[in-house]
Amino acid sequence: MHEGIGRLEGLRSLERCKATIPAGEAAFLREVEKEHAARLQEIEDAYAPDLITLAALRKKLEELELLSGSPAPQDKKEKAKHREQKKLITEKAKQVKREIKRLGKLELEAEQLKVAARDEYGGSRG
Repeated sequence: MHEGIGRLEGLRSLERCKATIPAGEAAFLREVEKEHAARLQEIEDAYAPDLITLAALRKKLEELELLSGSPAPQDKKEKAKHREQKKLITEKAKQVKREIKRLGKLELEAEQLKVAARDEYGGSRG
């Protein structure tokens, strides 16, 4: 009789263990998701200033390209002035393009880190 009670207690313990598994899994998943979100936020915080600057430079380049494409005036003095302004605009555009290229590499690096974090934490969430 004593052996039967021991088995019954063992079965009850097993059932209690089985009942706690889903709660443990859920807690573990919440912890993993929290770590994942924290990692993505770290990446975002680290690269945000450069990415904001990159967006502003891309807009600036669009403006410079619009300015450089404006038609030359007919007046000789105005034409010479326009040509000089166009040289300055072209030089500024070159500088902006160089900076865009540099920051574009950082943008790519940030995206690669985000992908790696997603892979590390189990897929394409977040």
